[in-house]
Amino acid sequence: MTDCPIADKVPNSGRSWRELVLSLAAWNTCGLSAERLQHVLDDLKQDVTVLSELHGAHTSRACSQFVTCGDPEAGDPAAGVGIALSKRAAGLVFDSGYIGSRIVWVKMRGWMCDVCVIGVYIPHRFRKRAPFQQDTLEQLRLFADSLPPSMCRVILGDFNCKIGRKETGQICGKYSMHEESCIGGLQLGDLMREQDLVATSTMFRPRKSLALGSATYINSRKVQKATQIDYIMISGRWKSAVQSSYVRWGPSIHRFGWRYDHGMLCTKLKFKVKSRTEVEKERQTNWEELRLEGMRNEFEAAYRRAQAKMLQRRAAEGAEVASNVWRTLPIQSTRQN
Repeated sequence: MTDCPIADKVPNSGRSWRELVLSLAAWNTCGLSAERLQHVLDDLKQDVTVLSELHGAHTSRACSQFVTCGDPEAGDPAAGVGIALSKRAAGLVFDSGYIGSRIVWVKMRGWMCDVCVIGVYIPHRFRKRAPFQQDTLEQLRLFADSLPPSMCRVILGDFNCKIGRKETGQICGKYSMHEESCIGGLQLGDLMREQDLVATSTMFRPRKSLALGSATYINSRKVQKATQIDYIMISGRWKSAVQSSYVRWGPSIHRFGWRYDHGMLCTKLKFKVKSRTEVEKERQTNWEELRLEGMRNEFEAAYRRAQAKMLQRRAAEGAEVASNVWRTLPIQSTRQN
């Protein structure tokens, strides 16, 4: 492992867990360099950033703030995926690992629940040799099955497939660019329904300032329209924690000089908790103690004292009421006309 740049300013530093917002992003970098990694950690200010299509340049830059996958297989030179972490996020990690050269994950301690962030780079369906798209999705399925149900799962990255709005099971929002899913999108949809995952990046209306809307990929050929093939998914139980989702093209402009290839897909999470109010328990009377002679005599004496005080109070209140009534009576004159 080698040293890597560390961000100087940490977002949300010095705040309690109830107020913290966890920012996540996914970006296909089309290759990795030391300058590009430093730009992600220092300038983009994301807590967790999944970087994909690293072209095998990730293993030499692995460190505590950059968790990487294994070396690319033969015939798969573009493979490679890593997770860049801010200082705050790196301090929350208690476990990490990878599956091949297309899947990497980190487990983070949370205040409400533990969070497993899984970065993926799914192969496109036109590959002629392994790894194939279906095989990588199966690896993702098996790993998701191994996670405890109480853990929040966040899966993000380049999926190289389209999820349509017609998908059943409420796995996709109405702001997906595509009406119908492609073949890979249908397989991904089955995995999402099985694992109770929701593509929250399709549930937020794109900003009006974004000319490309929800698109995350632009091809060099002008005849091909911009598409949405990068997604952020979260466990259905925790989908209310997602506050926003949007696409940033600044990293792409920094990389190529203009908007090209993949934009950075960003989201923000905030786990909401109801404030707990303590409820005073009702006092329960133990009637069994009255069977004891001493306790019974003490209770009867206390009861007689309380009854006498009550009678005295009522008598005093009655006398006061009578006095007030007498004072309000009209005075009749005894002088005869």
